[in-house]
Amino acid sequence: MTLIEDYCASISLKSQRYRARPKQALPPTFYVESITEVLTPFTIEERQRTARVTVRALWGRYDDGEAVDQRDAFVDGFLDWVANNPRAFGTNTDVNAVAVADDPEFSFNGESLFSSAIVLEGFAST
Repeated sequence: MTLIEDYCASISLKSQRYRARPKQALPPTFYVESITEVLTPFTIEERQRTARVTVRALWGRYDDGEAVDQRDAFVDGFLDWVANNPRAFGTNTDVNAVAVADDPEFSFNGESLFSSAIVLEGFAST
């Protein structure tokens, strides 16, 4: 969440940020939706780890033009922010944004909200 927190601070965006799905949301809200890791061993002592973190962004109702505009501006700027901070996951890790998927009717606690899933991928060798 450090990447999201730092980017939000840099653009003075007031938002909610959580490391897991919150019980309530007041958009814009960001939370870690999932983390997956693939381990690729080369030898007994060496392996590569590829971690994917999906951050869910809740923007508000899709029919609200402000929510759509906020999404566009945030995602464009955040993708550049990630590209300019490739070591944000650690000194031995490269991080990239690898996917963004919008869902205009994401179900959150029975409410339909405009949402984006932003997938970050980190690659490290140990």
